[in-house]
Amino acid sequence: MLLQVKKALEQFARDYYSNNWFFKEREAVSAFALGYLPRQCADGQKLYHPAQIGVEFAVPQQKLDPTKHYKAQVCKDVVIWGSPFTSCWDEDWEPVYFPDMILEWKAHVSGIDQKDKDWLMEYSKKVPDFVGMCVTLNNDSLFGIDISDGRVIGEWRYR
Repeated sequence: MLLQVKKALEQFARDYYSNNWFFKEREAVSAFALGYLPRQCADGQKLYHPAQIGVEFAVPQQKLDPTKHYKAQVCKDVVIWGSPFTSCWDEDWEPVYFPDMILEWKAHVSGIDQKDKDWLMEYSKKVPDFVGMCVTLNNDSLFGIDISDGRVIGEWRYR
């Protein structure tokens, strides 16, 4: 799935910069999730159906600070599930199911968002086979990091 997502990110970046598009975070997330990621769906791959992809989807929240109150769920920019038409909710509306992948986006900042990175690193410690991505879109490149098992497993940059 990671390679499929990276191919979509690379294609998005190529088009974004060659066409001189101007997107803030929400527009970039929408253009990527609707216009590029579904093209990577293929039979026999982990990402095989467009309904595995969610935008601003809820996932179970983690409680990083025991002194703070947290909602049971939190919404993330792009969420990819192991099967189509999946969500975090059970029959009692409790957030108990975890996605295979989360992409957190930021636009027009100089680096990786540290809060997103920390959140994804902690999440990836608790969810087997999970991959998180911090994605940053700025004026000269689309770049990011891949996170799994509580650590950064890759860095990349596309133009």
